[in-house]
Amino acid sequence: MTTDKPPVIIIRIKDDPISEKLAKKTRESWERFGHATEFFDAITPNDLGNNRYSYIDFGDEILPHKNKYRDNEIENLELSVEENGAWEPAKAVDGKSYTRVISDTAKCIYYSHIEVWKLVTKRNTPHLVVEHDMVLKHELPENLFDGFYFYHLGESVCHCSYVTPFITNKLLERVNKYGVDETVKLGAGVFESNLLNVDGYMWRLLINIIYDDHSLQDKMYFFMGSRVLGLSHIDQSNHDLYTDDYGKMILDISKRKDGSVVYETVDHEKLRVS
Repeated sequence: MTTDKPPVIIIRIKDDPISEKLAKKTRESWERFGHATEFFDAITPNDLGNNRYSYIDFGDEILPHKNKYRDNEIENLELSVEENGAWEPAKAVDGKSYTRVISDTAKCIYYSHIEVWKLVTKRNTPHLVVEHDMVLKHELPENLFDGFYFYHLGESVCHCSYVTPFITNKLLERVNKYGVDETVKLGAGVFESNLLNVDGYMWRLLINIIYDDHSLQDKMYFFMGSRVLGLSHIDQSNHDLYTDDYGKMILDISKRKDGSVVYETVDHEKLRVS
């Protein structure tokens, strides 16, 4: 397909029947509105033993993944809960305190998105990067991305976003600088020291990019959040994604209207798997 619309990279799990089914519907929706699409085969737990996917330090605060955690060992574990902008610590397990339980599946989501950022940087061409369950409902305005280096559609920044090589390069610089469970430094202060999922991690890196160069604020479209408002150079959210039509153009087909998950993915976890 030849088109002047941004090409779409769809992250899916190859040979996984659920992911393949979701990705097929996602591809059809984007191609219906004239976008060229391609699949990116996600990193899977089977790949984690490969030295190629050992460059992220998930830290000592993370429990190793075991399926039985879901039913037994973490039954009474209080994971971090956000209340009034503060994160409560989790209970101690085996004499150690953990702020999050992360599975091999979740680790693979990190690697999958970062590998796509590398691909966009290498190609030096803007792309739309979408997870396998992000269907396009309406045609995007022709000049929607003009003047933007990053443009977020959907619910979370990793679900569906327009990314340019300029931004993916800056994201990769910060991946090398900040570990998943480390504190990100913003100027003389610090910000977001709790462990995050990949959406939160990307959001944190994007905020760091803007803090380092606040002239980029009007060239990056995403919800900054109330906790950012007190930071120097960032006076207000640049856009409110949840009161305009653009944030409603993406349908998450892995969820029902009540927020429950339609399809369970690998590792018996109700996670959207990239």
